[in-house]
Amino acid sequence: LTMHQRSHTQDRPFPCPHCGKSFKYLADLRVHQRSHPGERPFLC
Repeated sequence: LTMHQRSHTQDRPFPCPHCGKSFKYLADLRVHQRSHPGERPFLC
């Protein structure tokens, strides 16, 4: 219920430590963090 309620607010409690962009959900922050240069999770 708490996560659903967050979808109806402007609350973004998960800021990116690299660029400061904030996210509503921790999972979205984790996906975003992979976009920063130098972080490649795959070998090819």
